[in-house]
Amino acid sequence: MVDRERLVSLAANLARIRSTRDKGEAEIGEFLAAFLEQRGFVVDIQDMIADRFNVIARIPGHAAFQSIMLNGHLDMPSPVDGWKGA
Repeated sequence: MVDRERLVSLAANLARIRSTRDKGEAEIGEFLAAFLEQRGFVVDIQDMIADRFNVIARIPGHAAFQSIMLNGHLDMPSPVDGWKGA
């Protein structure tokens, strides 16, 4: 069961971190890595270029079971004219 309040809280915390391509992704990556580690994931940081790295999180399981991989981006374009936000 998904805990709606926890999901909204996570989304709000992530949205508060400026993670535009021109600034880099280190702060949001560090936040996400810590969040996942606190929840029992094994987290690896894969350096790419300055202030940009991949966060790889996994829950060790049994080799007999299938795996699933979710892939996403931590950066977003810089705000443009007409952008509205808090």
